[in-house]
Amino acid sequence: MADPTHDEEAERRRPGAPTGGAPALADDGDVAFGAMAGTAVLIALLVAVFLPQLGIIGGDTAGSHSEDKVVEVDDLEVDETASAEVGVVADVTASQGGITLNGTVPSQAVADDMEARALSLFAPDRVTNNLTIADDETSSFTINYTGQVTDPVLGARLQGLFAGVAGATIESTPEIVEPGAAEAALNALEPIEFASGSADIVGESAVILDEAAEILNGEPGLALEVSGHTDSTGDDAANLALSEARAAAVVQALQERGVTNDLTPRGYGETRLKEDPDETPEQQQANRRIEFRVL
Repeated sequence: MADPTHDEEAERRRPGAPTGGAPALADDGDVAFGAMAGTAVLIALLVAVFLPQLGIIGGDTAGSHSEDKVVEVDDLEVDETASAEVGVVADVTASQGGITLNGTVPSQAVADDMEARALSLFAPDRVTNNLTIADDETSSFTINYTGQVTDPVLGARLQGLFAGVAGATIESTPEIVEPGAAEAALNALEPIEFASGSADIVGESAVILDEAAEILNGEPGLALEVSGHTDSTGDDAANLALSEARAAAVVQALQERGVTNDLTPRGYGETRLKEDPDETPEQQQANRRIEFRVL
């Protein structure tokens, strides 16, 4: 007997219910959803295929950043190469009053050689040695050599001072320049004479000392070195001591005449010969002298 609660005809007439054995058709909502899903898939395919080619997404953007990093690294590598090309450099500055050694040299032997050469012209308290030894093994280096002096004898010695230093390429040399008016006037005076083998100033030189005091009193702010020199005859050590004593005697005589300038006596013995060799009496006389040099 049929179930009175189940109306088969009504069931067949319900919207969306299958009629007979035919398959059910999608309603409007199902059709719209399917179309949207298909469109989404198509858009996803387009994004995956074409947008990386335009550099909007994917590897090109990251590649752009990577390329910037490569440029930065390349730039750094160029800078390091440029620095390496500078190499080992020593800076030497010479003046009337002394010499300073700065910078780097290849070895301790080279540093010792350069210091010894400087000490051949200046006393130890006038040589400043700040040289350091290169960390990397090298045999060549550059000497940047500068300075100015007014003493032509010292200047000539300075210009060739570092010739032959192992591995050195020398850039420039100190200049010999014209002295100022006071220095030139002092060195144009007649020579100050001393008793033979002593630091006693002979009486005739009193007038020369008076003239020197007048020049200095006109320029009280000048600091000068009063240097004593001898000829090459006799013992080296004795000549050095004699030249120091004569320079000190001149400074004392000038101070007794009221000179207030900062005067530094220095003896050089036979290390700065004007006439070399000095084989004649005239050459020897030219080498026995007192000079005034502004510091």
